[in-house]
Amino acid sequence: MGRINKGNLRTPTSEEAREMQKKAVEKRKENQKEKVLMSEIYSDFIAEHKEELEESLRKVAMRGDASTVSLISELRKGTEGDKTEITAKVATTEMSREELYNFVFGEK
Repeated sequence: MGRINKGNLRTPTSEEAREMQKKAVEKRKENQKEKVLMSEIYSDFIAEHKEELEESLRKVAMRGDASTVSLISELRKGTEGDKTEITAKVATTEMSREELYNFVFGEK
């Protein structure tokens, strides 16, 4: 393991702290704008390719493997952001593929 550089352990001056905070605020704003842009891109893409995506989602959902979970998760993150919502509905491993599809997407 390397040596500790004591110069990195010093407390920043109030001017340095303000500057670091200012940079952090700018970076957060930049990240937020990027998230909004990505959400808009996903939404536009989904709107333009709705039929193709519905067919692809059906095929992937009927497989019922890890790619199903990954695809649904990626779509949710892209359109709603990376937030977790807890619901009372729970999918079980005993569900058939059709039951799982209906659970995720609603009745056909």
